Amino acid sequence: MSASWPSYIQGVVDLFERRFPATPTLDVAIASSVPLGSGLSSSASLEVAAATVLEAAAGVRMDPRGKALLCQEA
Repeated sequence: MSASWPSYIQGVVDLFERRFPATPTLDVAIASSVPLGSGLSSSASLEVAAATVLEAAAGVRMDPRGKALLCQEA
C-alpha cells in the first residue's frame, strides 16, 4: 500500500468520529483486486468501504447521500 492510501482512510475515520464519538477502535487489513488504471475511482471506493466498516462497528447507519458527502469531504 502506498504511503498516501492510509490518509484516505484516516480522513474518513476523523470525520466519522466527529459525527459518532462512540466509534470503537478497529484493527483492519485491506485487500483489493481493483486493477490500477481500470477507470474506477479506487480512492473513492476505499473511502466508502472504510465508512461502511465504521458504520457496522459503531452500530449506526448513515443515509447514502450523507455517507457520500462525508467521503467527499475526507
